[in-house]
Amino acid sequence: MLALTNDDHANLAVAMTVRLLEPNVPVLARAMTRDTAANMASFGTDHIINPFAHFGERLALAISAPANYRLLTWLEALPGTQLEPIATPPRGAWVVCGYGRFGREVVRAFHEHRLEVTVIDPTASVYPDLKVVRGTGTEAEPLAAAGIHSAVGIVAGTDDDVNNLSIVVTARELNPTLYTIVRQNLQANQPLFDAFDADMTMVSSQLIASECLAVVRTPLLQPFLEFARHKDADWADALLERLLIALGDLSPAVWSVTLNISEAPAMYRLLMHGGHAKVGDLVRNPARRDEQLEIVPLYLQRGEGAFDLPADDFELQPGDQVLFAGRGSARDRQQALLRNEKVRDYVVTGHDPSTGWLWRRLRPRRSIPQRDARVP
Repeated sequence: MLALTNDDHANLAVAMTVRLLEPNVPVLARAMTRDTAANMASFGTDHIINPFAHFGERLALAISAPANYRLLTWLEALPGTQLEPIATPPRGAWVVCGYGRFGREVVRAFHEHRLEVTVIDPTASVYPDLKVVRGTGTEAEPLAAAGIHSAVGIVAGTDDDVNNLSIVVTARELNPTLYTIVRQNLQANQPLFDAFDADMTMVSSQLIASECLAVVRTPLLQPFLEFARHKDADWADALLERLLIALGDLSPAVWSVTLNISEAPAMYRLLMHGGHAKVGDLVRNPARRDEQLEIVPLYLQRGEGAFDLPADDFELQPGDQVLFAGRGSARDRQQALLRNEKVRDYVVTGHDPSTGWLWRRLRPRRSIPQRDARVP
């Protein structure tokens, strides 16, 4: 069940109703505040999507661990997205316009790294613990009062797209070197935001859609991304370099395989009957076992345990779940060794079945020289 309306109370009601009536049905629910998210979590909602908190966490990661942020952003992108250099949010004084649900998460991220923040908001007197200037930020006066001339960056985070674009355009006129972060509320305004070309744009609908699809289609991706967030920069750089060498600079498809009777029947039967197979076997070319498909194993989950970047000689067991990154064509070819026992035997043991329609289709055709018709 997906509860993704723009009403937190409605999403909370759906999540609670499903939990009471059908407790075995997984629930993914959108929550726009931390209080609602905590309420959902209290009765066991399976996955809670808070786009503002998600963006704040990624912003903090971009500041503290740019290599990890670049890796995670690339793996979450649509397959085929070009890997581009990412400008790291600079350290220094920031101006945040709008202190609503989004602005609070951004300020939380900046305070986590002890960065100086000045907030511009119409209700300045309500926030005595913050340095606040009254206004919206669409005019030069409140921006100047907030220290825009000496700031390193600005966040336009109101719930009005026109105001947000006005804020960053005015701010850049006052300080052309600013790092700009803009909140986009409506998808229809995409051409305007594309024309401005901010350093970072937050679109809550896109964050919700991408996270929801990732959870539904590739359940292992989120645990791996959470794991990768906490690794050091050397680990992230090494994995990104490995992916670039193996797959090129276009973002890969990401998928998971469970070694069970439904997803990998041939491999499952081998393991259940005492056979042996390794992680490296899952990425062999089913037509030429000495060659490797354009696939990189990222993560393996076994019960409560998890292993990152499992080596080729890692022994598999029934029920293992494995997360891969690779080309879509390689994923399709991998299906043969997961489902066909003759292909599986060739890949794992080197035994060439040499018969069967599927095998003949998989093997590359050999060119046979044609005899000259004039030769008797």
